[in-house]
Amino acid sequence: NLYLLNTALRVQTTALINSKQLKDAEQSFRKMQAVKAKTELRNIVEDNLAAVDFYISTGQVQRAIDVCNENLRYASREENTEGAVTYTSLPSMRLAYYEALAKCYNLLGREDEYRETLEHIILLKDSAYKENAAREIADIQTRYETQLRENSIIQKQQQDITRKNYLFYGLLILSAILAALGLWIFVQYRRRQETRSREAIKKAEEKERVRIAADLHDNLGAYAASMVSNLNYLHIDESNDNARDAFNELKNNSGAMIAELNDTIWVLKKENL
Repeated sequence: NLYLLNTALRVQTTALINSKQLKDAEQSFRKMQAVKAKTELRNIVEDNLAAVDFYISTGQVQRAIDVCNENLRYASREENTEGAVTYTSLPSMRLAYYEALAKCYNLLGREDEYRETLEHIILLKDSAYKENAAREIADIQTRYETQLRENSIIQKQQQDITRKNYLFYGLLILSAILAALGLWIFVQYRRRQETRSREAIKKAEEKERVRIAADLHDNLGAYAASMVSNLNYLHIDESNDNARDAFNELKNNSGAMIAELNDTIWVLKKENL
């Protein structure tokens, strides 16, 4: 894995430089350059800075400056899909090279270039700060919009739940009203049926009352009146006490029977009684 090998050699070179083993560091650096040449890796910031550190440590400060300037020119240009070259500002990439470049100018005592490089560093740090701030603002905006969407979804779900609750309780109340209305209609129907039944019974009773009164008046009354009338044509031997008493008793009873029939017929003809 050439990429891992290149990374390992870079770390080894840095460790050897820090431990002042410059000869071994140079060998490790050459191996790193050879491995890098076999890959498509050309402008890795860590590799370039390792080269700068190597040149500074071996007294090749101008070589280090050339590496920084070359990579600064590369860092400020990129090719689009049509092959045309455009220039852009990449503070995060350029800042590391300018810091190494400032170190080189300071070692060589080139004050003007050192001061100019420090100004570039300040500007790049401001740009990097603005870039980070913009990124953080964009991240906050994204989280805010996400939260708004989530709140909107939650609010919609709550509205759906509330609407379903209203629908459920509305149907429940409507069902109760319909049940009460049905019960009321049934009770009224039963009452009307009972009223009709009572009226029918009353009419039947009235009809029967009238019939009984008519039968008593037309039949029994006529027979009783005829019996009383016919008794007047009978002549009983006055000397026979038993016959005379029986005749008088029969006459009295028939008269009483007519009186009772008259009272009964009179009562039957009165509706309130």
